[in-house]
Parts: sequence; structure tokens; C-alpha cells
Amino acid sequence: MTRDQRGLGLHGVKEKQMNFPELTHLYKYYAYNHYSLSVLAKRKIWFSKPASFNDPFDLDIDFVDRVTLENFLYMIKELRKQPSISTEMLAALDVKEVSARNNPDLHAFYESWRVANRKFSEDRKDFGVFCLTERNDHVLMWSHYADNHKGFCIEFIRSPHNQLGDIEMTCPVRYRCDYPRPVPFSEERRRTLFDDVFLTKAKDWEYEREWRLVNEEGDIELPIPGDISSVIFGLRMPEPHRETIRHILSDLPNITYREAKRVAGRFALQISDI
Repeated sequence: MTRDQRGLGLHGVKEKQMNFPELTHLYKYYAYNHYSLSVLAKRKIWFSKPASFNDPFDLDIDFVDRVTLENFLYMIKELRKQPSISTEMLAALDVKEVSARNNPDLHAFYESWRVANRKFSEDRKDFGVFCLTERNDHVLMWSHYADNHKGFCIEFIRSPHNQLGDIEMTCPVRYRCDYPRPVPFSEERRRTLFDDVFLTKAKDWEYEREWRLVNEEGDIELPIPGDISSVIFGLRMPEPHRETIRHILSDLPNITYREAKRVAGRFALQISDI
């Protein structure tokens, strides 16, 4: 997968009209620990590799295991573009293309297709993902991602001037019941391949309303993609932990502090200014 397929790589943002302009903030839940406090202190975020995800299906979408002549020839064309390809490999691809055109049933080339698919599957495991959400008041997410409401939630500004406002970089997740079967080497499917692999989750997760910022390298720390505008303290967060966060962010006078409170008579949370 190349960077121009989905604007991968965090090397700057072109100002443009922002998609979903009504969505001015995105949120990240954290447990209170040394790792999460370093996000505030260093203003850097962690891009996790798929192996650490809590959903075993996430970024583990199977590819089709059969090939058409068109798919196979497109694969050869894409492989030729690789900057590190050797003269010997180019010659081998030339032979494969000629043979494929003379033998359209492609039985002799299924192994080459499977090898390319396996390589693609391995490569995606090295990508990094930073997950956010549209929601700051969801009871389950406070329970699952913020240490049973003892943690906190960071509010990031989403604007045309930062990575969160660039729909080519930070994208909403799609939720569906049917399992996608993308073709990694297909000109027709090129635009939807990224969505199928990186932005598709089971319908069960729809309540999270997740957004993702994807980087070509995982297990890496990079600068925050948008300014922090607010920190929301969890319902059960101790006061000393709140004070520590205020101290860490004391150099940012415009930060607002809010807290999650129970809504009387309902299974719901209300986010209130402090």
C-alpha cells in the first residue's frame, strides 16, 4: 500500500475544507498511569501495532485467495514500481507477465499470488494506529479504556489546520455485519482497500464511533495531531490525580477541566465544567 492511497505519513497538512465540520473535537480515553501522563507532559501520542488491539479481527481481514488475469497483471505492474526492485526481479516479472498472458487460467501462478498476499498481510502488521472517538460520555468506554472511570479523557481540537481535520489522514471507522474480502492487487479496488483493511470493524463496535489516524510505522511516539483543549476527569478519579494533571498542564492556561457526573435517575453520564 502506498502513501498516496490514503495520505499516509504525518509530514504536514494542507489546509482544505474540512469534512464533518460540525465535529470540532475528538476524544481519547486513558487510564491514569505513567504512560498516559507522558502524553500530557510530552504532548506526544503512541501509535499501536495491531497485535495489541483488543479485537482479534481488527486489521486482520483476509484477502481473496484466487486471482484473475487482470489482478495478476496489475500485481506485476505494482511490483515493478518498488524502488528496491533488482534487475533480476524485473526480468523474472517480465517472464511471469508473458507466461500469464499465454496461460490465462493462471494455475501456475497461484503460488506467486499467495506469496504476494502473505507479504501484504505481514506488512500491515507493522502499521501504527491512534484511535479516537466522537464520544466523551459513554459509560462503557469510560469503564473499558479509563480504568473503570478512575482515569481521564483528553479532548483534541479538530480543525482544517491539523491532522485531525484532514479526512485523508484521520478517518471514521465503518461498521458492518458482512466480512470484507479485499483484493490487494486490483486497480478497481485500490481506493477501497485502505477502508476495508484499516477502517472496517464489526457492527458490535459501532457504539464507539471511532476515528483513526494511521501511520506507516507502528510502536512509535509522534507529536499530538491536534491541540488539547480540555481534560475530562472520570467519575471516580481521585483528587490527587486530578491535581497532578493540572500541574503537568500548568503551562497551558487555556486548558479547561471538566468532570463526568452521574445523571440522576438514568444510566448516563453528564460532562460538566469544573
